[in-house]
Amino acid sequence: MDDSIHYTETQSIGPWWFWLIYIVVTTLVLIFALRRLNKTSKKERPDAFLGLLFLAISMMVNFVLGSYLMLLRMETEITPTSIKVRLFPLESSYSEVRWEDVDRY
Repeated sequence: MDDSIHYTETQSIGPWWFWLIYIVVTTLVLIFALRRLNKTSKKERPDAFLGLLFLAISMMVNFVLGSYLMLLRMETEITPTSIKVRLFPLESSYSEVRWEDVDRY
């Protein structure tokens, strides 16, 4: 059988400007929280200190998850015999659906 690729497509989340805005806003909030955390005395205002600490940790987690989402992409290949799909970097190999297994197309 002929397994040449007839069609290929790569999809990712959001355009470049979306990620630029996301990175700038996340970085600014993180810098603000860390500066305020550095100036806030733990003994004088423990509630403010814990709130800023929680905000700083939340923004760091947000930054890591956002960076991971920037890498996420779906790759599709259509051949005469099958459709192959993978979600990179979660899957290293393609999942294959043969045309015989498709009800309608």
